[in-house]
Amino acid sequence: MSQWHELLTNAVGYKLHCFKFYNETNRAEIFSLKREKVKVAENNRTEFTIDTGTLKIINVTWNDTGLYVVERYDKNGKREADIKFNLQVQGKFTFLKSYFSASCCNFWSMFSFPIIF
Repeated sequence: MSQWHELLTNAVGYKLHCFKFYNETNRAEIFSLKREKVKVAENNRTEFTIDTGTLKIINVTWNDTGLYVVERYDKNGKREADIKFNLQVQGKFTFLKSYFSASCCNFWSMFSFPIIF
């Protein structure tokens, strides 16, 4: 099964960098978006849709568990927000905790999606 996570309502006009963190000093790039072009890192199972701002992880596995951070930059290259989510794959479900940080607002939300292995 696949996992979808809406990062933005619409990513047009933004520069994004998405990373999976393994620890404080080790991270892997998942995808980047610059000038309306998505670059997906080699050997990963992800897709990013610009007009819906949605990240899709294809064929979710136990190894996909972890902290993901999306750095969002405005048109001038100024970092304006971090979108963080913790994906936990447990049995037939994934649990997703999202945190959005910006100068204007903060929120936490938790979702669960059925995943059949």
